[in-house]
Amino acid sequence: MISLFLSYELKVAVLIAVFYTFWRLLVAKETWHRLNRIVLLSTTVASFILPLCVITIHQRVEAVPILPEIISQAVLPNSLTPQSPTDSAPMVAELEQAFDWQPLVFAIYIIGVAVVLSKTLYAVWRLHQMATASEIHPLEAGRQIAVTNEAKAPFSWWKTVFLNKKDYEEGTTAFLAHELGHIRLHHSLDVILVETLTALQWFNPTMWMLRADLRTIHEYEADQQVISHGFNDIQYLHLLIRKAAVQSGYSLANGFFNSTLKKRINMMMKPKTQRSPWLRFAYLLPIIAVSLALSAKVQKDVVQSSSPAIEQRYKGAFVDENSLIMLIADLDDLKKLSSEGGKTRKVKSQLDFNEHFTQESMDGKTIIVHLAKGTLYVNDKESKTIEADVNYAFPQGGFDWQINSEPFDETTIPALHYKTLKRVENHWNGKKNVVNLITDAAHRANTEAPRVLIGAYVRDAETKAYFNHAEVTIMDADSVELAKPIVREVTRGSQMYRYLWSVPRKDKYIIRATKGGFSTEYVNVALGKDEQQKLAGELFLHKK
Repeated sequence: MISLFLSYELKVAVLIAVFYTFWRLLVAKETWHRLNRIVLLSTTVASFILPLCVITIHQRVEAVPILPEIISQAVLPNSLTPQSPTDSAPMVAELEQAFDWQPLVFAIYIIGVAVVLSKTLYAVWRLHQMATASEIHPLEAGRQIAVTNEAKAPFSWWKTVFLNKKDYEEGTTAFLAHELGHIRLHHSLDVILVETLTALQWFNPTMWMLRADLRTIHEYEADQQVISHGFNDIQYLHLLIRKAAVQSGYSLANGFFNSTLKKRINMMMKPKTQRSPWLRFAYLLPIIAVSLALSAKVQKDVVQSSSPAIEQRYKGAFVDENSLIMLIADLDDLKKLSSEGGKTRKVKSQLDFNEHFTQESMDGKTIIVHLAKGTLYVNDKESKTIEADVNYAFPQGGFDWQINSEPFDETTIPALHYKTLKRVENHWNGKKNVVNLITDAAHRANTEAPRVLIGAYVRDAETKAYFNHAEVTIMDADSVELAKPIVREVTRGSQMYRYLWSVPRKDKYIIRATKGGFSTEYVNVALGKDEQQKLAGELFLHKK
Protein backbone atom coordinates (compact mmCIF):
# COMPACT_ATOMS: atom_id res chain seq x y z
CA MET A 1 0.00 0.00 0.00
CA ILE A 2 2.83 2.42 0.86
CA SER A 3 4.62 1.65 -2.41
CA LEU A 4 1.44 2.33 -4.38
CA PHE A 5 0.93 5.67 -2.63
CA LEU A 6 4.56 6.77 -3.17
CA SER A 7 4.31 5.75 -6.81
CA TYR A 8 1.12 7.79 -7.13
CA GLU A 9 2.77 10.88 -5.59
CA LEU A 10 5.69 10.60 -8.02
CA LYS A 11 3.29 10.36 -10.98
CA VAL A 12 1.50 13.48 -9.72
CA ALA A 13 4.82 15.31 -9.40
CA VAL A 14 5.81 14.42 -12.97
CA LEU A 15 2.45 15.57 -14.36
CA ILE A 16 2.63 18.88 -12.48
CA ALA A 17 6.15 19.44 -13.83
CA VAL A 18 5.10 18.65 -17.42
CA PHE A 19 1.97 20.82 -17.34
CA TYR A 20 3.82 23.70 -15.68
CA THR A 21 6.83 23.55 -18.02
CA PHE A 22 4.67 23.80 -21.15
CA TRP A 23 2.64 26.61 -19.58
CA ARG A 24 5.81 28.60 -18.78
CA LEU A 25 7.19 28.11 -22.28
CA LEU A 26 4.01 28.81 -24.27
CA VAL A 27 1.63 31.17 -22.47
CA ALA A 28 3.02 32.53 -19.20
CA LYS A 29 4.02 35.86 -20.75
CA GLU A 30 0.67 36.52 -22.41
CA THR A 31 -1.98 38.85 -20.97
CA TRP A 32 -4.67 36.14 -20.64
CA HIS A 33 -4.62 36.47 -16.86
CA ARG A 34 -8.03 34.92 -16.15
CA LEU A 35 -7.40 32.00 -18.52
CA ASN A 36 -3.87 31.48 -17.16
CA ARG A 37 -5.27 31.32 -13.65
CA ILE A 38 -7.91 28.75 -14.66
CA VAL A 39 -5.36 26.62 -16.55
CA LEU A 40 -2.85 26.59 -13.68
CA LEU A 41 -5.50 25.56 -11.16
CA SER A 42 -7.21 22.98 -13.38
CA THR A 43 -4.00 21.30 -14.56
CA THR A 44 -2.76 21.06 -10.97
CA VAL A 45 -5.98 19.37 -9.87
CA ALA A 46 -5.90 17.18 -13.01
CA SER A 47 -2.39 16.05 -12.07
CA PHE A 48 -3.83 14.51 -8.92
CA ILE A 49 -6.73 12.88 -10.78
CA LEU A 50 -5.15 11.50 -13.98
CA PRO A 51 -2.98 8.82 -12.28
CA LEU A 52 -6.19 7.39 -10.81
CA CYS A 53 -7.83 7.11 -14.24
CA VAL A 54 -7.01 3.65 -15.59
CA ILE A 55 -8.48 2.70 -18.97
CA THR A 56 -8.89 -1.05 -19.46
CA ILE A 57 -8.41 -2.28 -23.03
CA HIS A 58 -9.89 -5.72 -23.66
CA GLN A 59 -8.02 -7.92 -26.10
CA ARG A 60 -9.57 -11.17 -27.30
CA VAL A 61 -7.13 -14.06 -27.45
CA GLU A 62 -8.23 -17.36 -28.91
CA ALA A 63 -6.68 -20.31 -27.13
CA VAL A 64 -6.96 -23.91 -28.27
CA PRO A 65 -7.59 -25.95 -25.12
CA ILE A 66 -5.23 -28.79 -24.23
CA LEU A 67 -6.60 -32.01 -22.83
CA PRO A 68 -5.79 -31.63 -19.13
CA GLU A 69 -4.84 -34.27 -16.66
CA ILE A 70 -8.04 -35.76 -15.30
CA ILE A 71 -8.63 -34.46 -11.78
CA SER A 72 -10.95 -36.19 -9.39
CA GLN A 73 -13.67 -33.84 -8.18
CA ALA A 74 -13.83 -35.43 -4.73
CA VAL A 75 -14.17 -32.97 -1.83
CA LEU A 76 -12.16 -33.17 1.34
CA PRO A 77 -14.29 -33.92 4.41
CA ASN A 78 -15.06 -30.80 6.43
CA SER A 79 -14.04 -32.70 9.57
CA LEU A 80 -10.38 -32.44 8.59
CA THR A 81 -8.68 -29.79 10.71
CA PRO A 82 -6.13 -27.53 8.94
CA GLN A 83 -2.61 -27.93 10.17
CA SER A 84 -0.66 -24.99 11.51
CA PRO A 85 1.75 -23.58 8.92
CA THR A 86 4.57 -24.31 11.35
CA ASP A 87 3.83 -28.04 11.04
CA SER A 88 5.18 -28.07 7.49
CA ALA A 89 8.76 -27.10 6.82
CA PRO A 90 9.34 -24.60 3.96
CA MET A 91 11.11 -25.85 0.85
CA VAL A 92 13.84 -23.25 1.05
CA ALA A 93 15.29 -21.21 3.87
CA GLU A 94 13.81 -17.74 4.12
CA LEU A 95 16.23 -15.12 2.88
CA GLU A 96 17.20 -12.37 5.24
CA GLN A 97 14.95 -9.43 4.52
CA ALA A 98 16.59 -6.38 3.00
CA PHE A 99 16.04 -3.05 4.68
CA ASP A 100 12.62 -1.70 3.77
CA TRP A 101 13.12 2.01 3.02
CA GLN A 102 9.51 2.71 2.07
CA PRO A 103 8.12 3.24 5.61
CA LEU A 104 10.95 5.68 6.32
CA VAL A 105 10.27 7.67 3.14
CA PHE A 106 6.55 7.66 3.90
CA ALA A 107 7.20 8.93 7.44
CA ILE A 108 9.37 11.78 6.09
CA TYR A 109 6.63 12.63 3.59
CA ILE A 110 3.94 12.75 6.31
CA ILE A 111 6.15 15.00 8.47
CA GLY A 112 6.61 17.39 5.53
CA VAL A 113 2.85 17.50 4.87
CA ALA A 114 2.19 18.19 8.55
CA VAL A 115 4.75 21.02 8.67
CA VAL A 116 3.39 22.82 5.59
CA LEU A 117 -0.24 22.42 6.67
CA SER A 118 0.64 23.64 10.17
CA LYS A 119 2.20 26.81 8.75
CA THR A 120 -0.91 27.41 6.63
CA LEU A 121 -3.28 26.89 9.56
CA TYR A 122 -1.14 29.14 11.76
CA ALA A 123 -1.28 31.91 9.14
CA VAL A 124 -5.09 31.62 8.93
CA TRP A 125 -5.32 31.77 12.71
CA ARG A 126 -3.09 34.89 12.83
CA LEU A 127 -5.26 36.62 10.23
CA HIS A 128 -8.38 35.80 12.25
CA GLN A 129 -6.76 37.15 15.42
CA MET A 130 -5.71 40.32 13.62
CA ALA A 131 -9.22 40.89 12.23
CA THR A 132 -10.72 40.36 15.70
CA ALA A 133 -8.40 42.98 17.24
CA SER A 134 -8.84 45.51 14.40
CA GLU A 135 -11.11 48.51 14.01
CA ILE A 136 -13.81 47.29 11.61
CA HIS A 137 -15.48 49.52 8.95
CA PRO A 138 -18.25 47.67 7.04
CA LEU A 139 -18.58 47.85 3.25
CA GLU A 140 -21.25 46.56 0.88
CA ALA A 141 -21.82 42.85 0.07
CA GLY A 142 -20.51 41.72 3.46
CA ARG A 143 -17.01 43.10 2.87
CA GLN A 144 -15.17 45.12 5.48
CA ILE A 145 -12.04 47.15 6.18
CA ALA A 146 -9.93 46.17 9.19
CA VAL A 147 -7.73 49.04 10.38
CA THR A 148 -4.70 47.86 12.32
CA ASN A 149 -1.14 49.06 12.74
CA GLU A 150 0.03 45.44 12.29
CA ALA A 151 -0.65 45.82 8.56
CA LYS A 152 2.59 47.30 7.26
CA ALA A 153 1.11 47.38 3.75
CA PRO A 154 -2.43 46.83 2.43
CA PHE A 155 -3.54 43.21 1.98
CA SER A 156 -6.77 41.24 1.89
CA TRP A 157 -8.07 37.91 3.10
CA TRP A 158 -11.49 36.44 2.33
CA LYS A 159 -13.86 39.47 2.59
CA THR A 160 -11.61 41.69 4.69
CA VAL A 161 -9.19 44.40 3.52
CA PHE A 162 -6.43 45.12 6.06
CA LEU A 163 -5.06 48.69 6.10
CA ASN A 164 -2.85 50.48 8.57
CA LYS A 165 -4.24 53.62 10.16
CA LYS A 166 -2.17 56.00 8.01
CA ASP A 167 -3.32 54.48 4.71
CA TYR A 168 -6.94 54.45 5.88
CA GLU A 169 -6.84 58.11 6.91
CA GLU A 170 -5.11 59.17 3.68
CA GLY A 171 -7.94 57.43 1.83
CA THR A 172 -5.79 56.11 -1.03
CA THR A 173 -8.57 54.56 -3.10
CA ALA A 174 -6.14 52.76 -5.43
CA PHE A 175 -5.06 50.52 -2.54
CA LEU A 176 -8.66 49.78 -1.68
CA ALA A 177 -9.64 49.07 -5.31
CA HIS A 178 -6.70 46.69 -5.64
CA GLU A 179 -7.60 44.68 -2.53
CA LEU A 180 -11.32 44.67 -3.35
CA GLY A 181 -10.31 43.23 -6.72
CA HIS A 182 -8.72 40.28 -4.93
CA ILE A 183 -11.94 39.79 -2.96
CA ARG A 184 -14.25 40.06 -6.00
CA LEU A 185 -12.19 37.49 -7.89
CA HIS A 186 -12.21 35.05 -4.91
CA HIS A 187 -8.42 34.76 -4.83
CA SER A 188 -8.52 33.48 -1.24
CA LEU A 189 -10.19 30.27 -2.50
CA ASP A 190 -7.31 29.75 -4.94
CA VAL A 191 -4.84 30.29 -2.13
CA ILE A 192 -6.47 27.70 0.14
CA LEU A 193 -6.60 25.13 -2.68
CA VAL A 194 -3.01 25.65 -3.80
CA GLU A 195 -1.65 25.72 -0.22
CA THR A 196 -3.33 22.34 0.40
CA LEU A 197 -1.96 20.84 -2.82
CA THR A 198 1.47 22.29 -2.06
CA ALA A 199 1.43 20.51 1.29
CA LEU A 200 0.76 17.23 -0.54
CA GLN A 201 3.59 17.97 -2.99
CA TRP A 202 5.98 19.80 -0.66
CA PHE A 203 8.97 17.87 -2.05
CA ASN A 204 8.23 19.03 -5.60
CA PRO A 205 10.05 22.29 -6.49
CA THR A 206 7.74 22.79 -9.48
CA MET A 207 4.77 23.06 -7.12
CA TRP A 208 6.40 25.92 -5.23
CA MET A 209 7.19 27.71 -8.51
CA LEU A 210 3.58 27.24 -9.63
CA ARG A 211 2.37 28.59 -6.29
CA ALA A 212 4.46 31.77 -6.73
CA ASP A 213 3.30 32.26 -10.33
CA LEU A 214 -0.34 31.95 -9.31
CA ARG A 215 0.20 34.69 -6.71
CA THR A 216 1.69 36.87 -9.47
CA ILE A 217 -1.34 36.23 -11.70
CA HIS A 218 -3.56 37.29 -8.78
CA GLU A 219 -1.70 40.59 -8.69
CA TYR A 220 -2.03 41.04 -12.46
CA GLU A 221 -5.80 40.57 -12.16
CA ALA A 222 -6.08 42.95 -9.20
CA ASP A 223 -4.03 45.57 -11.09
CA GLN A 224 -6.44 45.22 -14.00
CA GLN A 225 -9.31 45.84 -11.59
CA VAL A 226 -7.69 49.14 -10.50
CA ILE A 227 -7.16 50.34 -14.10
CA SER A 228 -10.69 49.29 -15.12
CA HIS A 229 -12.12 51.47 -12.32
CA GLY A 230 -10.76 54.62 -13.97
CA PHE A 231 -7.41 55.12 -12.25
CA ASN A 232 -4.66 56.53 -14.40
CA ASP A 233 -2.16 53.78 -15.14
CA ILE A 234 0.88 56.10 -14.94
CA GLN A 235 -0.19 57.51 -11.57
CA TYR A 236 -0.87 53.99 -10.35
CA LEU A 237 2.62 52.88 -11.41
CA HIS A 238 4.17 55.79 -9.52
CA LEU A 239 2.17 54.79 -6.44
CA LEU A 240 3.48 51.22 -6.72
CA ILE A 241 7.07 52.41 -6.93
CA ARG A 242 6.72 54.74 -3.91
CA LYS A 243 5.29 51.93 -1.81
CA ALA A 244 7.60 49.19 -3.12
CA ALA A 245 9.88 49.21 -0.10
CA VAL A 246 7.06 48.21 2.24
CA GLN A 247 6.19 44.51 2.39
CA SER A 248 3.34 42.68 4.08
CA GLY A 249 4.33 40.20 6.78
CA TYR A 250 1.46 37.75 6.14
CA SER A 251 2.43 35.51 3.22
CA LEU A 252 -0.90 33.67 3.05
CA ALA A 253 -2.90 36.85 2.34
CA ASN A 254 -3.25 38.67 -0.98
CA GLY A 255 -0.90 41.62 -0.51
CA PHE A 256 -0.57 44.83 -2.44
CA PHE A 257 3.16 44.17 -2.87
CA ASN A 258 3.22 40.37 -2.73
CA SER A 259 4.44 39.87 -6.29
CA THR A 260 7.60 41.09 -7.96
CA LEU A 261 7.10 44.75 -8.77
CA LYS A 262 9.08 44.62 -12.02
CA LYS A 263 6.83 41.85 -13.40
CA ARG A 264 3.69 43.81 -12.52
CA ILE A 265 4.94 47.00 -14.14
CA ASN A 266 6.02 45.17 -17.30
CA MET A 267 2.66 43.39 -17.55
CA MET A 268 0.67 46.65 -17.13
CA MET A 269 2.76 48.34 -19.84
CA LYS A 270 2.46 45.40 -22.20
CA PRO A 271 -0.19 45.57 -24.96
CA LYS A 272 -3.00 43.07 -24.60
CA THR A 273 -2.55 39.85 -26.55
CA GLN A 274 -4.92 39.99 -29.53
CA ARG A 275 -4.65 36.47 -30.99
CA SER A 276 -6.92 33.65 -29.89
CA PRO A 277 -5.60 31.73 -26.87
CA TRP A 278 -7.20 28.39 -27.69
CA LEU A 279 -4.61 27.16 -30.16
CA ARG A 280 -1.81 28.02 -27.71
CA PHE A 281 -3.52 26.00 -24.97
CA ALA A 282 -3.90 22.95 -27.24
CA TYR A 283 -0.75 21.56 -25.62
CA LEU A 284 -2.99 20.26 -22.81
CA LEU A 285 -4.64 17.63 -25.02
CA PRO A 286 -1.55 15.54 -25.92
CA ILE A 287 -0.33 15.64 -22.30
CA ILE A 288 -3.67 14.28 -21.06
CA ALA A 289 -3.76 11.69 -23.86
CA VAL A 290 -0.24 10.44 -23.14
CA SER A 291 -0.98 10.28 -19.41
CA LEU A 292 -4.08 8.15 -19.98
CA ALA A 293 -2.24 5.94 -22.46
CA LEU A 294 0.62 5.28 -20.03
CA SER A 295 -1.78 4.33 -17.24
CA ALA A 296 -3.94 2.11 -19.45
CA LYS A 297 -3.81 -1.63 -18.95
CA VAL A 298 -4.50 -4.43 -21.40
CA GLN A 299 -6.73 -7.26 -20.23
CA LYS A 300 -6.56 -10.37 -22.37
CA ASP A 301 -9.89 -12.18 -22.64
CA VAL A 302 -9.06 -15.77 -23.47
CA VAL A 303 -11.67 -17.43 -25.67
CA GLN A 304 -11.52 -21.18 -25.80
CA SER A 305 -11.76 -22.65 -29.27
CA SER A 306 -12.66 -26.20 -30.08
CA SER A 307 -10.11 -28.88 -29.40
CA PRO A 308 -8.89 -30.93 -32.34
CA ALA A 309 -7.92 -33.63 -29.84
CA ILE A 310 -11.50 -34.13 -28.66
CA GLU A 311 -12.87 -34.07 -32.18
CA GLN A 312 -10.33 -36.64 -33.34
CA ARG A 313 -10.72 -38.88 -30.28
CA TYR A 314 -14.47 -39.25 -30.65
CA LYS A 315 -14.82 -38.93 -34.41
CA GLY A 316 -17.34 -41.46 -35.73
CA ALA A 317 -18.74 -42.25 -32.29
CA PHE A 318 -21.87 -40.14 -32.84
CA VAL A 319 -25.14 -42.00 -33.38
CA ASP A 320 -28.13 -39.75 -34.04
CA GLU A 321 -30.70 -41.40 -31.82
CA ASN A 322 -28.10 -42.25 -29.16
CA SER A 323 -26.13 -39.01 -28.96
CA LEU A 324 -24.86 -38.06 -25.51
CA ILE A 325 -25.52 -34.29 -25.91
CA MET A 326 -28.20 -32.43 -27.83
CA LEU A 327 -28.94 -28.71 -28.05
CA ILE A 328 -32.57 -27.67 -28.46
CA ALA A 329 -34.03 -24.21 -28.95
CA ASP A 330 -37.22 -24.71 -26.95
CA LEU A 331 -38.49 -27.16 -24.32
CA ASP A 332 -41.38 -28.03 -26.63
CA ASP A 333 -38.84 -29.76 -28.86
CA LEU A 334 -38.36 -32.34 -26.08
CA LYS A 335 -41.57 -34.01 -27.21
CA LYS A 336 -39.70 -35.53 -30.14
CA LEU A 337 -37.56 -37.46 -27.65
CA SER A 338 -40.56 -39.24 -26.15
CA SER A 339 -40.32 -42.13 -28.56
CA GLU A 340 -37.09 -43.23 -30.24
CA GLY A 341 -36.53 -46.59 -31.83
CA GLY A 342 -39.41 -48.21 -30.03
CA LYS A 343 -38.26 -47.17 -26.56
CA THR A 344 -39.38 -44.37 -24.27
CA ARG A 345 -37.01 -42.03 -22.45
CA LYS A 346 -38.13 -39.61 -19.76
CA VAL A 347 -37.01 -35.98 -19.60
CA LYS A 348 -35.82 -34.94 -16.15
CA SER A 349 -35.31 -31.25 -15.30
CA GLN A 350 -32.06 -30.52 -13.48
CA LEU A 351 -33.99 -27.91 -11.49
CA ASP A 352 -35.13 -30.68 -9.15
CA PHE A 353 -31.57 -30.80 -7.80
CA ASN A 354 -30.47 -27.15 -7.96
CA GLU A 355 -32.07 -24.20 -6.15
CA HIS A 356 -30.10 -21.63 -8.20
CA PHE A 357 -32.55 -21.79 -11.11
CA THR A 358 -36.29 -21.43 -11.57
CA GLN A 359 -38.59 -22.77 -14.23
CA GLU A 360 -38.12 -19.47 -16.12
CA SER A 361 -34.41 -20.31 -16.39
CA MET A 362 -35.33 -23.17 -18.69
CA ASP A 363 -36.76 -20.85 -21.35
CA GLY A 364 -34.67 -20.62 -24.50
CA LYS A 365 -31.78 -22.87 -25.49
CA THR A 366 -31.39 -26.02 -23.43
CA ILE A 367 -28.71 -28.71 -23.38
CA ILE A 368 -29.98 -32.29 -23.08
CA VAL A 369 -27.62 -34.93 -21.68
CA HIS A 370 -28.59 -38.56 -22.25
CA LEU A 371 -27.62 -40.47 -19.10
CA ALA A 372 -27.37 -44.23 -19.39
CA LYS A 373 -28.33 -46.63 -16.66
CA GLY A 374 -25.44 -47.03 -14.23
CA THR A 375 -23.99 -43.52 -14.81
CA LEU A 376 -22.73 -41.95 -11.57
CA TYR A 377 -24.25 -38.50 -10.99
CA VAL A 378 -22.58 -36.21 -8.40
CA ASN A 379 -23.69 -32.73 -7.34
CA ASP A 380 -23.26 -30.51 -4.28
CA LYS A 381 -25.97 -32.37 -2.37
CA GLU A 382 -25.72 -36.02 -3.30
CA SER A 383 -24.05 -38.78 -5.26
CA LYS A 384 -26.28 -41.36 -6.94
CA THR A 385 -26.33 -43.95 -9.67
CA ILE A 386 -28.79 -43.44 -12.53
CA GLU A 387 -31.22 -46.36 -12.43
CA ALA A 388 -32.62 -46.06 -15.96
CA ASP A 389 -31.87 -44.25 -19.22
CA VAL A 390 -33.03 -40.66 -18.83
CA ASN A 391 -32.56 -37.26 -20.46
CA TYR A 392 -31.45 -34.48 -18.13
CA ALA A 393 -32.29 -30.92 -19.25
CA PHE A 394 -29.88 -28.11 -18.33
CA PRO A 395 -30.45 -24.38 -19.13
CA GLN A 396 -27.66 -23.62 -21.59
CA GLY A 397 -27.01 -20.11 -20.26
CA GLY A 398 -26.64 -21.06 -16.61
CA PHE A 399 -23.83 -23.62 -16.86
CA ASP A 400 -20.18 -23.95 -17.82
CA TRP A 401 -19.63 -27.19 -19.71
CA GLN A 402 -16.63 -29.52 -19.75
CA ILE A 403 -15.87 -32.87 -21.32
CA ASN A 404 -13.14 -34.63 -19.34
CA SER A 405 -12.34 -31.25 -17.70
CA GLU A 406 -12.00 -29.47 -21.08
CA PRO A 407 -14.47 -26.61 -21.75
CA PHE A 408 -16.90 -26.67 -24.68
CA ASP A 409 -19.93 -24.63 -25.74
CA GLU A 410 -22.84 -24.93 -28.14
CA THR A 411 -20.55 -24.41 -31.15
CA THR A 412 -18.15 -27.19 -30.12
CA ILE A 413 -20.45 -29.90 -28.74
CA PRO A 414 -18.52 -33.20 -29.04
CA ALA A 415 -20.17 -36.05 -30.96
CA LEU A 416 -20.30 -38.90 -28.43
CA HIS A 417 -22.41 -42.02 -27.93
CA TYR A 418 -24.26 -41.83 -24.62
CA LYS A 419 -22.77 -45.19 -23.58
CA THR A 420 -19.31 -43.60 -23.36
CA LEU A 421 -20.43 -41.51 -20.35
CA LYS A 422 -19.51 -42.89 -16.93
CA ARG A 423 -19.77 -39.97 -14.54
CA VAL A 424 -21.40 -36.52 -14.35
CA GLU A 425 -20.10 -33.93 -11.88
CA ASN A 426 -22.23 -30.82 -11.30
CA HIS A 427 -20.84 -28.27 -8.81
CA TRP A 428 -21.66 -24.63 -8.01
CA ASN A 429 -18.59 -22.34 -8.24
CA GLY A 430 -20.21 -19.23 -6.75
CA LYS A 431 -21.50 -17.84 -10.06
CA LYS A 432 -22.47 -20.78 -12.26
CA ASN A 433 -22.76 -24.52 -12.14
CA VAL A 434 -19.83 -26.34 -13.73
CA VAL A 435 -20.87 -29.63 -15.36
CA ASN A 436 -18.03 -32.05 -16.16
CA LEU A 437 -18.86 -35.11 -18.27
CA ILE A 438 -16.33 -37.91 -17.73
CA THR A 439 -16.18 -40.61 -20.40
CA ASP A 440 -15.11 -44.24 -20.16
CA ALA A 441 -11.50 -43.79 -21.35
CA ALA A 442 -10.88 -40.93 -18.95
CA HIS A 443 -12.68 -42.78 -16.17
CA ARG A 444 -10.45 -45.82 -16.61
CA ALA A 445 -7.30 -43.67 -16.68
CA ASN A 446 -8.43 -41.97 -13.51
CA THR A 447 -9.33 -45.15 -11.61
CA GLU A 448 -6.45 -47.40 -12.71
CA ALA A 449 -3.59 -45.08 -11.69
CA PRO A 450 -3.11 -44.83 -7.91
CA ARG A 451 -3.88 -41.25 -6.98
CA VAL A 452 -4.28 -39.20 -3.82
CA LEU A 453 -6.13 -36.01 -3.02
CA ILE A 454 -4.13 -33.05 -1.64
CA GLY A 455 -5.74 -29.86 -0.33
CA ALA A 456 -4.53 -26.50 0.97
CA TYR A 457 -5.75 -23.03 1.92
CA VAL A 458 -4.13 -19.76 0.78
CA ARG A 459 -4.73 -16.66 2.92
CA ASP A 460 -3.73 -13.03 3.32
CA ALA A 461 -1.28 -12.87 6.23
CA GLU A 462 -2.56 -9.43 7.22
CA THR A 463 -6.35 -9.67 6.83
CA LYS A 464 -6.61 -13.49 7.12
CA ALA A 465 -8.95 -13.50 4.10
CA TYR A 466 -9.02 -16.61 1.92
CA PHE A 467 -7.75 -16.24 -1.67
CA ASN A 468 -9.57 -17.98 -4.50
CA HIS A 469 -7.49 -16.61 -7.40
CA ALA A 470 -3.93 -17.17 -6.20
CA GLU A 471 -1.39 -18.96 -8.39
CA VAL A 472 -0.98 -22.28 -6.58
CA THR A 473 0.84 -25.32 -7.97
CA ILE A 474 1.85 -28.69 -6.63
CA MET A 475 5.21 -30.27 -7.50
CA ASP A 476 7.08 -33.44 -6.73
CA ALA A 477 10.36 -33.56 -4.82
CA ASP A 478 12.22 -32.71 -8.05
CA SER A 479 10.16 -29.52 -8.48
CA VAL A 480 8.29 -30.95 -11.46
CA GLU A 481 4.79 -29.50 -11.64
CA LEU A 482 2.16 -32.20 -11.36
CA ALA A 483 -1.20 -30.52 -11.78
CA LYS A 484 -3.23 -27.33 -11.64
CA PRO A 485 -5.70 -27.05 -8.74
CA ILE A 486 -9.43 -26.83 -8.69
CA VAL A 487 -10.87 -24.32 -6.19
CA ARG A 488 -13.90 -25.12 -4.06
CA GLU A 489 -15.76 -23.01 -1.52
CA VAL A 490 -15.92 -25.13 1.66
CA THR A 491 -19.57 -24.25 2.25
CA ARG A 492 -21.63 -21.96 0.08
CA GLY A 493 -21.30 -18.34 1.19
CA SER A 494 -18.47 -19.06 3.66
CA GLN A 495 -15.78 -17.39 1.44
CA MET A 496 -13.38 -20.10 2.62
CA TYR A 497 -11.71 -21.50 -0.50
CA ARG A 498 -9.84 -24.78 -0.70
CA TYR A 499 -7.35 -25.68 -3.44
CA LEU A 500 -7.53 -29.36 -4.45
CA TRP A 501 -5.29 -31.61 -6.52
CA SER A 502 -5.72 -35.22 -7.60
CA VAL A 503 -2.14 -36.39 -8.24
CA PRO A 504 -0.19 -39.63 -8.66
CA ARG A 505 0.83 -41.04 -5.31
CA LYS A 506 4.29 -39.97 -4.10
CA ASP A 507 5.97 -39.78 -0.73
CA LYS A 508 6.51 -36.02 -0.80
CA TYR A 509 4.99 -32.97 -2.50
CA ILE A 510 5.79 -29.27 -2.57
CA ILE A 511 3.04 -26.65 -2.81
CA ARG A 512 3.95 -23.19 -4.08
CA ALA A 513 1.58 -20.21 -3.73
CA THR A 514 1.93 -16.66 -4.99
CA LYS A 515 -0.21 -13.70 -6.02
CA GLY A 516 0.46 -10.30 -7.60
CA GLY A 517 1.78 -7.88 -4.98
CA PHE A 518 2.40 -10.68 -2.47
CA SER A 519 5.30 -12.92 -1.49
CA THR A 520 5.81 -16.48 -2.76
CA GLU A 521 5.39 -19.15 -0.10
CA TYR A 522 6.16 -22.89 -0.07
CA VAL A 523 5.03 -25.79 2.06
CA ASN A 524 6.18 -29.41 2.06
CA VAL A 525 3.62 -32.20 2.24
CA ALA A 526 4.62 -35.67 3.41
CA LEU A 527 2.14 -38.46 2.74
CA GLY A 528 1.75 -41.37 5.14
CA LYS A 529 1.75 -44.95 3.92
CA ASP A 530 -1.99 -45.46 4.24
CA GLU A 531 -3.14 -41.88 3.61
CA GLN A 532 -5.33 -41.36 0.57
CA GLN A 533 -5.88 -37.65 1.12
CA LYS A 534 -4.03 -34.89 2.91
CA LEU A 535 -4.91 -31.35 3.98
CA ALA A 536 -1.57 -29.52 3.82
CA GLY A 537 -2.76 -26.59 5.90
CA GLU A 538 -2.67 -22.85 5.30
CA LEU A 539 -0.15 -20.79 3.31
CA PHE A 540 -0.08 -17.15 4.43
CA LEU A 541 1.02 -14.66 1.74
CA HIS A 542 2.63 -11.38 2.87
CA LYS A 543 2.31 -8.10 0.99
CA LYS A 544 5.54 -6.92 -0.61
